[in-house]
Amino acid sequence: MEALTLLCCMGLFLGGCGPRTGLYPESTLGTPEHHVFNGFALLRMERPDDAQREFEQALRLDPKCSGAYRGLGWIEGRKGEFTAAFASMSQAKELAEKKEEKALVEVGYMGLYAMQKGPDWVQRVEQSFRAACSLEEDLPEAYFQLGMAYKQAHRYADAEKAFRKVIWIHGSLVSEAKEELKSIQ
Repeated sequence: MEALTLLCCMGLFLGGCGPRTGLYPESTLGTPEHHVFNGFALLRMERPDDAQREFEQALRLDPKCSGAYRGLGWIEGRKGEFTAAFASMSQAKELAEKKEEKALVEVGYMGLYAMQKGPDWVQRVEQSFRAACSLEEDLPEAYFQLGMAYKQAHRYADAEKAFRKVIWIHGSLVSEAKEELKSIQ
């Protein structure tokens, strides 16, 4: 009887030392998504070289990472290399699988049109905005990029509406939208 009790106690003790699946989320550090997130944060901080390194690291980990191509497209666009920028964005569009990824690619195009300032650029931004919203409703990135385009086009009332929508959605970019609102009021 004592041996059975000892055996049961040892079994419980050793079982408690094993892996505990399902209790803790897996780490997202070092994943392609984490590098993409960091890359866009660095872009907002005006650190394109560091952002590029993050996007390239994401692609080393996953050559089919849509977000990394989207980020590289924006970096190329900021350099004025629009042929390469649109090629990267096309690659991002081709690789995007989920609706949110596809919507974010449209947001990427919105940014490129605003950087390029080609013919009818505001209409092209609005067209990509509608495409993004048809894929993912209430996407703060889409409204923020729309607000930035309207601000650049000196359509301040429209920009204010877009930035207020970002705040109303209460997702990412709230603090940035509040800053942009202050700058146009």
